[in-house]
Amino acid sequence: MSSSTAERTFTVREEAAESQASLVWLQPVSLNQTVEDGTVMPIKFTLRDGRDCDFVRDTSIVVAIYEAGVSGSSANPSFYTYSRSGADSRRYGIDGKEYALKFTTAKGEHRYRIEIYQSLTSDGKKLQLLGSKELNTKTKVSGGYSDCRDRDDDDDDNDYRWRR
Repeated sequence: MSSSTAERTFTVREEAAESQASLVWLQPVSLNQTVEDGTVMPIKFTLRDGRDCDFVRDTSIVVAIYEAGVSGSSANPSFYTYSRSGADSRRYGIDGKEYALKFTTAKGEHRYRIEIYQSLTSDGKKLQLLGSKELNTKTKVSGGYSDCRDRDDDDDDNDYRWRR
């Protein structure tokens, strides 16, 4: 009795699945307020599983922050990756059920864009944008902020306000 063996060759292509995570911005970024320039701004968010709303802990998350110009132009982004030891100048930490990093804003009036990406492949080469947020800064002037109205009157009717 003779036995024969047939050999077959095939290729498996692995396609990354779309993320099921949903991004939820946390305070203070979620308040959509203009902040004072030159401050350290905490950027906080959480990720939830789209099926059962459980917290998603994913150390492959990449945070990109860059200055966005009025005309749609943008500066080179600063990238923040995970650190077990917590947030520092180029890393974010995961504390409980929230992701957190510290971002120092520049002096003057600026508009920043914050983008959160999740890696869809183990090599980190395919990223999916989970969400984005804008952060605006304003220079504080004595007695209020630089976009105040009615500044010459004496009626104390909240002439100096943050611009939203």
